[in-house]
Amino acid sequence: EIEVQRGKARPVLVFFKDLATEEKFYRREGVQKLRPLRLDERVSQKARASIVSRAVTGRAVTLLTRDFGRGTDFLCEDQRIDEAGGVHVIQTFLSDELSEEHQIQ
Repeated sequence: EIEVQRGKARPVLVFFKDLATEEKFYRREGVQKLRPLRLDERVSQKARASIVSRAVTGRAVTLLTRDFGRGTDFLCEDQRIDEAGGVHVIQTFLSDELSEEHQIQ
C-alpha cells in the first residue's frame, strides 16, 4: 500500500502501536529503501517540527508511534498533493478509543 500511494505522489503516514512494533517494521526487508522518516519518543523536541513538516511533502513515508497521532498537526499546503488525494494515513493497530482513531485520521 505504501508503494501504491507513493506512486500517486502522496505522502504516507504509518502509525504503530508502540516503538517495538515500529522498529520491527523498519527492520523488514525493503523498508529502508523507502528512506522513511521516523517520529517516535526517541526524537528530540527540536527535530520533531522538522520531521512533521517534511512528512507531508512529496512521496515522503513517515513511521510514527501512536503518541504522535494526537496533538500533532500535519499541515499540507501543497495543491498537487491535495489533487492526488491528500496525505495517506495507515493505522497498523486497533485503537482502544474511537477518539484516538479519529485524531490519527
